[in-house]
Amino acid sequence: MINVKRKFVAKGESYEWRIGAFGPAPGYPRAITFHQERLWFGGTKSQPQTVWSSKSSDFNNYEPSDEIGDVLDDSSIVLTMLSDETNAIQWMKSDVVLNIGTVGAEFKVFTFSSESVLTPTTAQAQRVTTFGSERTDPVSLPIGTVFVQRSGRRLRHAIFTNSLSNDETPTDLNIWATHIADRGIKQIVYQKEPNNIIWAITSDGELAGLTYEPTQKGMAWARHKIAGKAAKVLNLCCVPYKDVLQYRLFMVVDREVGGVVTRCIEFMNNEITDITKQEEMVYTDASHTAKQTTDIQKIYYNEATGLVKLYTVNDSTRIYTRDNTRGLFQTALAGNGITVDEETGLATVKFLDIKAYEPDIPSVEWDRAKKLTEVLSNRLFTLQPIEDESTEDITVWELKTSSGKVLGDDFKDCVNDIFEPGKVYSCIQGWVNTDELGLYNGEEVQVLGDGAVLETQLVTDGTLHLNNSYAYVNIGLGYRSIIKTLPVVNKTDTSEITNMWTLKIIRAYVHVYRSLGFKYGVEKDNLSVEPFRNTKERMDRATPLYTGTKDITVGDVTENKGQIIVVQDQPLPLNILSIGLKVDASDV
Repeated sequence: MINVKRKFVAKGESYEWRIGAFGPAPGYPRAITFHQERLWFGGTKSQPQTVWSSKSSDFNNYEPSDEIGDVLDDSSIVLTMLSDETNAIQWMKSDVVLNIGTVGAEFKVFTFSSESVLTPTTAQAQRVTTFGSERTDPVSLPIGTVFVQRSGRRLRHAIFTNSLSNDETPTDLNIWATHIADRGIKQIVYQKEPNNIIWAITSDGELAGLTYEPTQKGMAWARHKIAGKAAKVLNLCCVPYKDVLQYRLFMVVDREVGGVVTRCIEFMNNEITDITKQEEMVYTDASHTAKQTTDIQKIYYNEATGLVKLYTVNDSTRIYTRDNTRGLFQTALAGNGITVDEETGLATVKFLDIKAYEPDIPSVEWDRAKKLTEVLSNRLFTLQPIEDESTEDITVWELKTSSGKVLGDDFKDCVNDIFEPGKVYSCIQGWVNTDELGLYNGEEVQVLGDGAVLETQLVTDGTLHLNNSYAYVNIGLGYRSIIKTLPVVNKTDTSEITNMWTLKIIRAYVHVYRSLGFKYGVEKDNLSVEPFRNTKERMDRATPLYTGTKDITVGDVTENKGQIIVVQDQPLPLNILSIGLKVDASDV
């Protein structure tokens, strides 16, 4: 309860009091926000159109006056939204003014005084629009507020000013895509970076995104159907993610696994940039990544057998647990070419020059070994420990190619790229991980191995089988992305006519950025595959990403709308910057 005052008198004890604004009888607030260093509450059962603010910078104090009854500038503010009908408050949002959405209208609390600071004597409430609002938290854009209109089928962008007459009619953000919210919107959040997207959950649990840049008049909707059986999005949240300088979208998702509904917390993968590694691009839902790396400490090449060995430190923090053995360990490590810090007793982890440890290698063999160091910087190997040459804290590994051969004279078998210089990726083969893969039991998953698309698999008992070795494996539930262009409008000198003309698409020019693979056509059941691999590329590597324009021939297909469909159904990136169509129009 608030607004309660108590007073003591000389003879006996009595109370002077007023009924609190909040409580079981009058009800509790429907909305809350901070604005101009005040905590605001809005709308109760008994006073659905009223707002209350705290004293300035005193969020627990709601006194309307001081002890002698004077109303001060920092005293609590109480205002009622006046209209010719009862409009219960649905939400409040702080902007240049305090925006308030009610069932039948939108209001603002403001003051047009020169200081624009709300006080009990200058604050006023004014109705701005009569669209009405859903009881869904709005989002703040750099300029203005976006709210869900009454009935839940439209988003409105409102910019209310500290003026009596300068407000504009809130923009309809669904005007070009009214079908997106046919079943209503129940939550929206704003992802400021990297692409100014307003994410929305529809009433049936689907995810939709509105890329919105009002200063450039850019607005584009897209549906994001979550993969999995009976999958539904329940809640959204956007938080800044410092490591990638972006905001990350988190989702609570329900999906059916093995007849049981499983609830997961998932996040949207980061935006692709010029520095994003190909193997880190994830285009599956509920995805999981597996990789195994080992820091390189020493390389040993045996001229007679052609065997190459790597020396690695298992756990550098465990090397010196006993002071009386430190000297022995230091000597042993120094003999293996590992630098030791005398004060901390920790081994230095770095990529070492093998010439310092094998000075007797003949010049020819030294050249081969030197070449090996270059190969190790950008190739993939299988590491297998040699038990008889291992100690508690140092392990000797036998180096093999991804095909299982011991690395000897032939370096061409080392063909798979690794992604961190100074590290070797242990190959993953016949990979089984029950804990992580249990989510996919009974589901078909899409699999990427080192950036290449592998065969779709059905997961049973938390098991995934790989026929070859890979350093970086991505798996997840697949989905299908579809882009359909807007109808082409045929312009004549006097009018614009579409229905009376036949439009034949001759060619299409699809400009893509760091993309790989797509299908295209004018009918979703009759699509052609656009090739991305050329004959100059190695067939045992993933096809590199492509940036440029794909000039495609659509074929001898005639329709009356002049639209093209582009589909991506593989777990690969497809970033389309523009689509240009060359059409032939003829009068029927």
